[in-house]
Amino acid sequence: MNILITASAWIGGLIGIFAGRRYYPIWLGLVTFLFITRVFDLALFNSTDLARIGVSLAGGILVAGLVYFYNQRVVKIVPALGGFLVSASIAERFLEIIHPESGKFLVAGVLVLGGIIGIFIFSRW
Repeated sequence: MNILITASAWIGGLIGIFAGRRYYPIWLGLVTFLFITRVFDLALFNSTDLARIGVSLAGGILVAGLVYFYNQRVVKIVPALGGFLVSASIAERFLEIIHPESGKFLVAGVLVLGGIIGIFIFSRW
């Protein structure tokens, strides 16, 4: 489970750095998978690993498919969506390093705040 999440994080990061816009659907699909997996980890209800992976995978495939098929129409929101997802994940990882025993509500707040900051940064570029 953790190997799959770590591998998708590395692959998504490498695609985002080296491939650029040509592989946006794959990159956003992987980032969406990671984001939904983390949100399920923070959820107040218990879920099985199969349900968490299934919903995360379906969300990642859905976002990748939408970006691929509606490429010309959604090209303006792709940087904002990617900025939100990536910045939220980065902010949450930094919080994990700085304060490993933070509660679920603090982590959720950091996810949202990091995502909003990422929207502004990626939209300006």
